[in-house]
Amino acid sequence: MGIYLISFFHCIHGLLWLNGRLKSRNNLNYLMLFAAIWLFTFSTLDLIFGFQLNISAFFIAKDGPTAYFTETSNWVNVMKLITFIAQTFMADSILLYRCWIIYNRRWKVVIIPILMWLAETVCGAIAVSIETTLGNSSILTRTLAPFIISMLTLTLSTNILVTSLMVFRIRLIQININQLMMDGARAPTSPTIRNVLLILIESGAVYTAAILMLLCTYIIAHNASYLISDCLVQIIGIVFNLILIRVARGTAIQPITETPPTILEFRHDTMNTETPEDNIELANVASKPGDTSLVKR
Repeated sequence: MGIYLISFFHCIHGLLWLNGRLKSRNNLNYLMLFAAIWLFTFSTLDLIFGFQLNISAFFIAKDGPTAYFTETSNWVNVMKLITFIAQTFMADSILLYRCWIIYNRRWKVVIIPILMWLAETVCGAIAVSIETTLGNSSILTRTLAPFIISMLTLTLSTNILVTSLMVFRIRLIQININQLMMDGARAPTSPTIRNVLLILIESGAVYTAAILMLLCTYIIAHNASYLISDCLVQIIGIVFNLILIRVARGTAIQPITETPPTILEFRHDTMNTETPEDNIELANVASKPGDTSLVKR
């Protein structure tokens, strides 16, 4: 949580302040601000519920911690599942939004990932409903496990699919940019594009690895799944914040509406500088532990 707090306040500072002054309302990125607050809120709630669970188990429960921890339908366990689902819901929704923007708002590109995202959300809601009725049954019971596994599998698949789509799109942009440079046109340098690809791949790898570990440990019924799920709630927010911070200090991108959709205009930007030229910042759509993209400021 310590790393999260540092990255969160740094991220909020970059979203709200510019050159030591509060940004005007027209310059605020409300979408990213809302997402940052959402992720921080549910990460904090998950931490609070975790403390509540441990304090109750070791200091309050009359039957001892083992019996208390096996009460799957305990309201604290249910709330922790809700916070986990809320984090993945926001992470994947922003991920889809970024992909939609990168592909110039073409719905046909994101329709399948959106259906996967909706199915993932439904599985999570059903899992919460079932958990409230389990009593002392294990979370690996046949009535609950299929929905948890389906939710994690869909989350993993959505992340890999959408991140791959965005990397593919930006790779095509890089090819077009290189062609422009060969023709003598003024265009961004290849390191600029590579930085965008690195942010996409690196952030996506962190989230994908965490989800994969959680899925594997849950399937084999290993106790490490509890630890990984708690960490994952925090990882989602941390990666989100770090992407915004990193992008704000690095590269910004803007589609040029008068030119073919594969050509982008790049400029260097920092959190403390701003030029009058219009632009679309990568930070504006950098949201899931694991992804980045483009959106109008």
